[in-house]
Order: sequence, then C-alpha cells, then structure tokens
Amino acid sequence: MNRIMPTVLWGLITASSIIASAGASGTRFTETTIPLENSTISITLGTEQSIRGEIAPFYEIYRDGILLRKKYTSYTIGLRYSQFDPLQALPTLDPQLTSGEDTHLFIVQFFTQPLGEYQRDIARLGGVIHHYVAQHAYLVEMSPEIHKNIELLPYVRWIGAFHPAYRLEEYLVDNLEYAWSVYPSLHYNIQVHSPEQKRIVASRIAGLGGIVENGDAGKLLVEATLDPDQLFQVARFDEVLFIDRWGPYEADMNIAREIGGANYIETVAGYDGSGVRGEVFDLGFNVNHVDFQSRPLIEHGGAVGSSSHGASTSGICFGDGTGELQARGMLPEGQGIVADMSMVGLTGANRYTHSGELLYPPYEAVFQTASVGSPRTTQYTTISAEADAYCFDFDLVHCQSHGNAGDTNARPQSWAKNIISGSGIYHNNTLDRSDDYWGYGASIGPATDGRIKPNFIHFYDNIWTTSSPDPTSYTTIFGGASGATAIIAGHVGLFFEMWNDGIFGNDVNPSGSVFENRSHAATARAMIIASSYQYDFTGPTHDLTRLHQGWGMPDLQRLYDNRNKIYVIDETEVLLPFEVATHIISVDPLEPELKIVMVYADPPGNPAMQTQHRINDLTLKVTSPTNEVYWGNNGLYEDPYSMLGGSADDKNTEECVFIEAPQTGQWTIEISADEIIEDGHLETTVLDADYALVALGVALSTSPDLIIDLTYQSGSPIPPEGGNLFFHIYAENQGMSALDFDAWLAVEYEGGLPTTLVQRYLSNFQPGWTINRPNFFIPIPSGYAAGNYEMFGRLGDYPEHVWVEDGFPFSKSGGNALAGFVPFVLDGVSNPFNVIESSDQIIQLADFKVLGAYPNPFNPTTTITFDLPVASTVTLNVFDINGRNVGARNASHTSGSRATIGTGTPTTGFYSAGSHAIKFDGTGLASGVYLYRLTAGEFTGMGKMVLLK
Repeated sequence: MNRIMPTVLWGLITASSIIASAGASGTRFTETTIPLENSTISITLGTEQSIRGEIAPFYEIYRDGILLRKKYTSYTIGLRYSQFDPLQALPTLDPQLTSGEDTHLFIVQFFTQPLGEYQRDIARLGGVIHHYVAQHAYLVEMSPEIHKNIELLPYVRWIGAFHPAYRLEEYLVDNLEYAWSVYPSLHYNIQVHSPEQKRIVASRIAGLGGIVENGDAGKLLVEATLDPDQLFQVARFDEVLFIDRWGPYEADMNIAREIGGANYIETVAGYDGSGVRGEVFDLGFNVNHVDFQSRPLIEHGGAVGSSSHGASTSGICFGDGTGELQARGMLPEGQGIVADMSMVGLTGANRYTHSGELLYPPYEAVFQTASVGSPRTTQYTTISAEADAYCFDFDLVHCQSHGNAGDTNARPQSWAKNIISGSGIYHNNTLDRSDDYWGYGASIGPATDGRIKPNFIHFYDNIWTTSSPDPTSYTTIFGGASGATAIIAGHVGLFFEMWNDGIFGNDVNPSGSVFENRSHAATARAMIIASSYQYDFTGPTHDLTRLHQGWGMPDLQRLYDNRNKIYVIDETEVLLPFEVATHIISVDPLEPELKIVMVYADPPGNPAMQTQHRINDLTLKVTSPTNEVYWGNNGLYEDPYSMLGGSADDKNTEECVFIEAPQTGQWTIEISADEIIEDGHLETTVLDADYALVALGVALSTSPDLIIDLTYQSGSPIPPEGGNLFFHIYAENQGMSALDFDAWLAVEYEGGLPTTLVQRYLSNFQPGWTINRPNFFIPIPSGYAAGNYEMFGRLGDYPEHVWVEDGFPFSKSGGNALAGFVPFVLDGVSNPFNVIESSDQIIQLADFKVLGAYPNPFNPTTTITFDLPVASTVTLNVFDINGRNVGARNASHTSGSRATIGTGTPTTGFYSAGSHAIKFDGTGLASGVYLYRLTAGEFTGMGKMVLLK
C-alpha cells in the first residue's frame, strides 16, 4: 500500500496555519483522497486558504460520496508534558523517563478524527486501543510487529512512544534531578486502563517492594507509596496511564430558600422534598440533631463521625426546621443519607463503588453532594477522571464544591465534565441581588482546556443551618463553597420531585417513586441551567463574569412558572457518528427570553492531557425564524446572551444558546454528532451517543394558532363482536404563519397508556388550511376489551409534546373486561390527516415520505409508517448492522394488500395512495441497531431503529 503521497503532503503542512501570500478564500493548494478498505468511507486531506487569509490544513469525510464533515484542524498532541506537532518536533526527554524495549504503549495519530473503521483495523491487526489522545490519536498497546503493520494504514499520520515521562504529574518531572530529596517516599494515585489491571499493577508494585495502600481505590485507581526508583519503574508498566500525588479529603438557609424559589414552589404547589432521597458526603455529622429526627439520616459506608461541617451541609439539604424554622433546609421532607469521607475510599469501599451503591436499596438516591474533596489543583487529574467515571457509569447527579481559593485552584473532582461544580458569591445576608459579588472568595474557572467551570453558584456567606455538637446546635455564619454546593444540591432534589409529578410534560409512572421516575443526570443539569438566574456582566474581567458564576444561580420559581414553556428531550434521541437530530420549536410574541441547553454525558478524559478533556463532541446549532445562526456557547464567555455566528464549541459538554427577546416563530435546533470516539450510549452495541436537550421559553403546552375538534357521531357502545365508531375531525391553522407539526389519533382504555392509531407529520401547513373529515370512522374489533375508552385527536410534536387536543369517551359492551388491557394498533384504518383543504382546493399527499418507526427504541415490535402520493408497489428490507436481511420473516402489513413473504426475501405489497404502516416484530432478534429501507418505484427511503430487550 503506497503511503508516499500522504506522507509527503502532510510533511509540508504540519503547522496549524501558515500565512498565505496569495490566493482567494477557499482556494485549495493541496488535496489528496484516501479510500478506506472494506468501507464506503473515504477521506480527503489538503490545505486551503481560510477567510482570514491563512493556509490551514483540513480534512473531509465522505460516505458513499456524500460529505459528512469538513474540519479545519490542528495536529498538536496536547500532553501535559508537552504540546507538539510530532512531524515538526518531538519533546526532549530524560533517558530515565524514555520508553524502551520493555514498553509497548504508543500514540497513533491519524489524519482525521478517529473513526470506527480505524478502531476495526487496529483491532484486526492485533493492537489494543486504551484511550483517546487529542488531537486525532489513540493510545495503543502493541508489539513491534503489530507496530509495523499499523504504520502502513493509509490514514495513520504518525506513531510515537507513550514515554514514562508523559505519564507523570509535572511536579514529579520538574523535580526529577532532586527526586530523592524532594519526594523520597510519596503516596500516589496510579490510573490503569481497565479494572482488571488494578490487581496486576498492585501485585507488581508489591514485587518491587512498594507499599500498596489500596489495590481497589476506584474503578481504575490503585494507591501506593513508592520511592523514586519504584515510581519510575511503575511509570514504565504498560498497564499504567497516569500517576499523580495522592492527598486526603479536605473540607472546603432562610434567605437561600427564598431567593432560589424553594419557598415559592412549596407555597404554590407543595414541593418540600417528599420522596426525594439524596446523599451528603462530608466530614462527620450530627445525626442526633432534632432537625433530623422526623426522618433519621441513613448512614452509608459505616457509622459516621461527629463534625460541624457535615452537620451543616446535611442540614442545608435535609433539616426540617424543628428546632429553628429559619434554618429549614431545601428538602425538609426528604430522606437524607450521609457518608463520612474518613470511611469512604480510605478505610471503606472506594468512591466509585460507594456511588454505585446509591442506586440500590436502602438508598435509591437521586443525587449525591460533596463539600469535601481531594487537595486543590488546576489540573484534570486521575481523581477528575475517576469522578467522570462514576458520574457517567451510574447516571447519578453528583454535586461537588469547587473550593475556596479565590482563583483556579479547585477540587480535582470539580474539574470533571459530568459533575455539577458549585461555587459561591457573597450575598451580604440580603435578598437584594445588586449587592452580591464574588470578591476573590470562591474558586473559579476555567478548566485547563477552557471549559466553563464552575457550573452554578449560590451563597458563600451567612447561611443559617444546623451545627454540632448538641441536638439543638445551629449556626448563622456557615458558608464557603461547601454551603453553596449543598444549596445547589437541594435545588436538584426539588427538581426531581417536580419531574416525578410530570409537570414538564414528561411521562411518569403514577405509582412510581421519585427514584424510579427520575430523569437522566444530564437532563437534570440541563433543566437547572435553563432556569437559572444569570447575573448581568460584561467581558471576562467582570467580578461576576461567566467563569466566576458559571450558568448562574438555580431558580426553582422560574423553572416552575415556565413548566408549560419547556421542550425537553431526556436522552431519548441516539446519534450515530455524523448524524444530525433536528428539533423545531415555536416562540410566542413578547417572550422575554429563550434558553436552549444541550448536555451530554461523556466518558472519562485522559489526565495525561490538559488541552482537551472531552472525548466525544456533540454540537448545538440554533437557527432563528429569519435564518440567523447561533452556535452553542458563542459569546457566552463575555455576556449573558449569545452572539450571532461564530463556530462550533469543541471543548464543553454543556452547550447553550441564550436569546433575549427572541423572534416570534419557529426556531430550528440541530444536534450534530461531530465526533463519537468512544461509546457514549452503552445501551446499544454500536458506537453512538445520546444527549439531553431543554428549551425554555417555548410555545408548547398550548398553541393559539392551531385547533382540533373531535365530535362524536355514533357507534357507542361498540357491540361485543366489534363495530364502527363514527366521529367528525376538524383541525385548522388559525394563525398568521405556516407551521410544522404532527397530527395523530390515540385511544386509551380505562385511563391507561395511549395507543397511537394513525399519525402524520405535516410540514408548511399554511394559515387557513384545514383538515375536515365528517363521518370519519374507526373500526373497533371484537378483540378490544369491554369497558370505557377515550378517543383523542392531538396536534404537536409527536409523541412527547401535545400542543392541543380534543376527544370524547366511548365504550364497548360485552363480558371480556380486562384490567391492564392496552389497545392494539388496528388493521385497515385510513389516515384522516392525509387530505388538507385550503380556501379553494383540496391538497393531497404531495410526495413519498417515510415518516419513521414508532416506538423507537422498541421491544419487540415497532411500526414503520409512510405516505404514498399514488398507488404503488412498496418493498421493505430490514438489515442488521452486518448487512443481513432480517425483514421478511419479521414484518407484517397493518394496511394494504397481503405481503409476499419468504425467509430472507423482502416484504412486498401493493398500496393505494395515502398513509400506511408495516409492523416489524423483533422477536428472536438480538438487541441492536437495524436499518430499514422502503422502496416505491424510483423512490427509496431509509431509517434506523433500535431494538432494546
């Protein structure tokens, strides 16, 4: 395989950018294309003059000739030890910390972002991928022979050793010459690549004479005390990713309840923490305090010690105010769980295991808050990566105090991407926000890769709460980031109580608990971000600039009052690499603010790097009704509201667009999977990722522009043998602008879950257009249970959000009443939404459309719906990810003529013009992603569906 052209080409353009002396913007100076073997993917590499007059390297990724992504790029390897383009210059190394024949870890850099095809080829050749290295590289374990083969892959730009020097904290490298006097014996955190390697490393350390302090210190952590010789030997182990110094955990309400809206939502809606269970991880407690006796604190990880610090943070969350009403906590009716830092991770189970236990009885917590942490640092460390691991793996909200340094020295846990970092502002014991200020008290951001930290702020001073040692001890002067973080955690707990009531249009089990009905952790973060109060600021040097206040101060009143103006996606959308999900929202006239937030959980970062902590890259793009484009976080470092234009944020895993006085009309939200390097959605077996999306300020719960009326005519009660139910359907766009929406009919039995009978997506539905179907009928079969039903007509964003609806009750007689019966989708039902009337014409279906599969994900059946403008023969093929056709034996028609079915052949049928559906049954198939393809004449439509068992 000839690699001469790529090697020569990229040897000429290794710098991030070169000032051009001539040429127009967009002019390409070099270009080459590399096809990937056994794949429909190809990549184009080159240099191009940008609009700023620079000659910059770029790459393009194509599938079947269709451009998936174009990116101007840099090839800097951003290690903590050194940042370098390996084709320009390599860092200088001490021989003692240089790789040799005994080491087999290498950085493999590609011309583009890593792709699934790269992973496949490296694994096929025998390489073991351990971690991502920015930019565009993997850390791969391999033998010399495998090294030679991987080096021949056409998309590999460079391979270099992952030297022991790259695996050590800067302090250890900087003092290498004086190691025996500066750190003759130290306690270290040692991060390995996989959990099973902890035992191997611990055994080898013992063999060197080192002291294994904790062989199971976390998911990927071993703790050991080593002298310099032992340290440098351990740094050569192929199992070791990074080593840094260990340190012990350190410690870092009346007005708070009022300003954050807790009093408001309790007064108007009764939210007081009932059913909410959360853990306070801290330094000692006062479990005998009178404010905890109504619901005694549950001790987790062993008996807790006594300390005023944990006594205060637990009171902020769960004190019921028995002894002092003004010290009443955020969740006075909630169930507190307490864990002592002196037990967890030191003499008890490690923090990772401890966090996982919170998902099971007797705990079933929806959050954990910690106002203690490891020694402060400015770096993303092994402890930061461990925190990201337990947040990602257990999908549990963790709140962590950022620190009290007055600068960017903060708790390493707080630098984790998936954690809520809490910081503070002085509030001077008043509700007046105008006298609030940061004042060099609490720790701030950014993270070393530029990410926004902290996430939220709250009171840094004068917090009235429980204390110790007496059962009636209180304090009015508790504060710091410790107090602020506990207050923030209380807001999170109250959010989960509201979510459990389904007040945001979210589906819940009426008999389920707060824990059972909880949202994903990313959704909780997005909801709190969207509803937080932002302090006004201008520029990066303002006392309350973005990197001091984060996304602001949680505001539950704002969240509650806007509950009918929230559009939320709770990780229900899953993206494959390069896919784009589109959401359409509407904004009413005079809406003061539109806040759009996208959050995704990300796998742990690599502590050997500080220039980029994220692994995957999902991007938020918002387009206004007048086609103005906003990119996530553009302008938000300098101002409370977003700036037009800009470019995609490639650092933060929380991306926001905040618009003051937004335009009236339809806004388009796009979430693009620009880089999926490691699996972000573990429920499937493919490389994919999910996300949470919240838009606050949306015209959602009701729409003044749309109406729908369902008027019962005849047929009820339906006889036991079945019969037709006749009714009139009328819908109209009464507004002044065209709308995009879904229309569907749903039936419910005895107040149970709805079953969708027919559904259609209507685009560009003009003002004055109507759907008018008198004497429409639905055949109700004999198989429907006897009892009471309701028929609904609904318009909105199917299926989560109903804008308007109307309905009527009907019944079916007979003796086959059945508790828990769920109506099934009916055969032969025509779609009343296929014919649209304007003032002077009837508009039929205009084109062939594949409307999608519902439900999706599904188990075991789903229904694929499609529109036909004319009668056609339609063929359905369903393929698994290996290309095997599984459709014929699993598909059946719910409308139209009978299919020609044979194992391994397509499902084919003749259909009249209109909307139709085919049921797909996944019984007997493995969980995973399946692709379906519908063909009618010259038209082909495709889609993806996920079977989850």
